Amino acid sequence: MKTILEAAANLCGGRFRLSAILGQGPFATVYEATDLSTGRPCAVKRLERPLRAAGPWEALQRDAALVARAGAPGILVPFAAGIDERGCGYLAQELIVGEPLGA
Repeated sequence: MKTILEAAANLCGGRFRLSAILGQGPFATVYEATDLSTGRPCAVKRLERPLRAAGPWEALQRDAALVARAGAPGILVPFAAGIDERGCGYLAQELIVGEPLGA
């Protein structure tokens, strides 16, 4: 059984329960997650380091706004963007199941 601290480590923004890592890059990790407010599966991209400079957070917000406005087939739907309990920015979006594009 997980302790409260272990369970809290798997939360992002108090709303998303992180499970498996789907991908990693130098600045962010993408997790398979569950939106606790709806029970819906989603993907959460979380920046690796707390936000000490505006640049990465502004880029994440800009990405979320652009994707939200696009609303075209083949473009993921964003659910939320914010700053998590560690002070790291995150973007939660629709989870697409399938093969990686590079496969």
